[in-house]
Amino acid sequence: MGNTLFFTADDGVNGTELWKSDGTAAGTVLVADINPGGSSSVPRNLTVVGNTLFFTADDGVNGTELWKSDGTAAGTVLVGNIRPGSSSSDPQNLRVVGSTLFFSADDGVNGEELWAFTVIASNNPPVLTDISKNGDEDNAIAFTLAEFTSAFADPDGNSLVKIQILTLPNSGILQLNGENVTLNQEIAANDLNTLTLTPDANFNGSISFSWNGFDGEVYAVNEADVSLTLNPINDLPVLTTNAGLTLAEGSIIAIANTVLQVTDVDNTAVEISYTLTNLPANGTVSLNGTALATNATFTQDDIDNNRLTYTHNSSENTADSFSFTVSDGAGGQIGNNTFNLTINPVNDAPTLQQAIPDQSAIEGQPFTFAIPVHTFADVDGDILTYSLAAGTVLPDGITFDPATRSFSGTPSDTASGSYNLTVIASDPDGEIASDTFTLQVFHPIPVSSGGGIISGTNQDDLIDASGKLGTYRLQGGGGNDLLIGSHQRDVLQGGLDNDRLYGGGDIDRLFGEEGDDLLDGGAGSDFLYGGLGADYFVLATGNGSDRIMDFNPAEGDRLALSGLNFGQLSFNSNQIILGSEVLAYVTGSLGNPVTGLNTRPEWFVTL
Repeated sequence: MGNTLFFTADDGVNGTELWKSDGTAAGTVLVADINPGGSSSVPRNLTVVGNTLFFTADDGVNGTELWKSDGTAAGTVLVGNIRPGSSSSDPQNLRVVGSTLFFSADDGVNGEELWAFTVIASNNPPVLTDISKNGDEDNAIAFTLAEFTSAFADPDGNSLVKIQILTLPNSGILQLNGENVTLNQEIAANDLNTLTLTPDANFNGSISFSWNGFDGEVYAVNEADVSLTLNPINDLPVLTTNAGLTLAEGSIIAIANTVLQVTDVDNTAVEISYTLTNLPANGTVSLNGTALATNATFTQDDIDNNRLTYTHNSSENTADSFSFTVSDGAGGQIGNNTFNLTINPVNDAPTLQQAIPDQSAIEGQPFTFAIPVHTFADVDGDILTYSLAAGTVLPDGITFDPATRSFSGTPSDTASGSYNLTVIASDPDGEIASDTFTLQVFHPIPVSSGGGIISGTNQDDLIDASGKLGTYRLQGGGGNDLLIGSHQRDVLQGGLDNDRLYGGGDIDRLFGEEGDDLLDGGAGSDFLYGGLGADYFVLATGNGSDRIMDFNPAEGDRLALSGLNFGQLSFNSNQIILGSEVLAYVTGSLGNPVTGLNTRPEWFVTL
């Protein structure tokens, strides 16, 4: 029966009884000791109907009657005591027709007649095994009928008719032909090729649900599982926000995640890396205050924590931008994108481009001076208007024309003196720039030819002996005087206040005396005495080798280079040398040579 051989045998202990064998020694065993003890039941007429073995046997109580067995001791039983009591009905001639067993028997009443026993086949439940499948994150998994039939075994050889879903997946949606499967739903076997599971977005790991199989009669006693393993798949980063920014000209602003954000379900903000591919033309992108260069990187975490900033360069450009790419570090990329910046103009104040040079005028002589056109500038391109600062006093006889930026007029005979004039340049929004220059008006002292002593007044005098013949002693007296010697040997004495002394030709002696004076010997090897105050001694090439007789840097004295710079000079003891030319010999106020000049660049100024 099936793969089992049934036979009768006497083991010398139990008598002749029913045995079975699967072809092995271990599998050859007594089925049942029908007539207990050493007596024999003598099983005969072994006949199989379906999954049941029928035979005749004598159990020592009921006589020889019809028995059946499923191959187990418990399943080996008397079918019926046809002839009650210990007498035997002695069933013979067992024949099977369909599921009916026919045989002859004597019930003790009717004699030996034809009997029949219909076998109702017993269905054995199917046995299930678990199903395992692999898939990838974010990809639907399709099932097949073959996967379920291979996990379905039926002892009776029946086929899988349908399944029932006993638990739903712990993640994702199970669908049949596009419709969601419900708990305990039954699915016909022929429909299993349309069964799919769609995982939750970005889920990876394990998913399972349980099922049972039906063989047409019964479901399996034990359910089975479908176990799915989803492999992680890198998700691409997504540029969710690229809104750009608006800021004021010349300002700095944080680039926050409200205007620039990349998200990635697989990666943290620290792992999302931006690379600068093009820098802004009119500003700077900085990380933690440090300007970034092309190909520099920053992270979404930097943006989230306001570490990334943009600083406008205060130019008049109203638009700027920078470009970037993004990587998630796991192969996911975002190509080149541009972050745009809108710059709101801010009015810029005018600026001073070059100082207004000091000017001089002479009483009684016409004077004109126009402020140079490039003195002030406005980056906004505004048209500037000009004025004098409140409280500015002009020399008597001089006026200022704002439209032409010009000072003009003839200073009166009482106008001598130094005037500090502050010029203001204003844009239409009232922003200003200013500069102050000095206009010195001199009182002219007549100088006749032939030499002699020419003395000034207590005003700001101009004593000009240039072009005159003779040797002069020019004495400034009080006031800020301008003394100019002749081409012969002169003596110039500044006197009080701050004077300017120019020797002219030949060997002159210049005495600044009191005040902060400027001494320029001119041509010839002159003797220069600054006197008290912070004096400037002018050095120029081609003017001879002057003797500076009382240089005192502690009082503010300086060596003023005209058309030269300190780097051109060389030094030997107290000599200041340009090439092979000795420009000056420097002696201190106590008559001692001043040395070490090469280590004192601060004592030199450039005119």
